[in-house]
Amino acid sequence: MEYRDFSLGEKCLVSFLLRAANKDEDYISKFFSKTRCAEMDDGGMGSIRLHSVGCQDDGGRKFGEEIGSCHFTDVDGVMVSAALYVDMSGRPFELDVWKVDYSSLKRMPIDSGELVKDFPR
Repeated sequence: MEYRDFSLGEKCLVSFLLRAANKDEDYISKFFSKTRCAEMDDGGMGSIRLHSVGCQDDGGRKFGEEIGSCHFTDVDGVMVSAALYVDMSGRPFELDVWKVDYSSLKRMPIDSGELVKDFPR
């Protein structure tokens, strides 16, 4: 898996979800300096796998829990759900993006005003 820096939209979305999880600005700044991402095979909906720089990532990591979720409307009017997950060790694991009609994401939001926080179930 080839890891890269976050796009502007990914950074906006992940920052929003970290704030929703009550993480402060110092945590968020360190998160982006120590975390990279890779696109997942999700039909173009925008999900990314997260990797903590300097940590062994042997593929044996397992889903831990959701720490925040939100939704937004894509430019084509279709609702999109997004959730941020950590692994069993609490390390960043995945940003899951799901467009409700399963089509490809047209545009990742670049302004947190486009995002609506979901409340815990």
